[in-house]
Amino acid sequence: MVNTDSSGDSPSLAWHVATLVEENAREAVNKSTSLASAAVVLVAALAWNSAFQTTFKRVSWLHRSGPWAYAILVTIFAVVLVRLINYASAVRVSTSASVP
Repeated sequence: MVNTDSSGDSPSLAWHVATLVEENAREAVNKSTSLASAAVVLVAALAWNSAFQTTFKRVSWLHRSGPWAYAILVTIFAVVLVRLINYASAVRVSTSASVP
């Protein structure tokens, strides 16, 4: 039931304000969650970068191939990972769309 003004015809100003506050709070939580997730992903990416660099320094045939092999392998890894994320997202969206 929607709160109405004294005439009973339209929603009251207080109801509109409460609705806007609720929507803004939800949006702020979503953005904060996205930013926190991005920060965690950045830390993980930096850790993987360090691990790859160390591996390339220690494994002789990788070390001889230089930074190009490193860049190519990291790019392939990133492309595969992004495709998996996009696939998982598409599956999630199509599954949630089919739920009544």
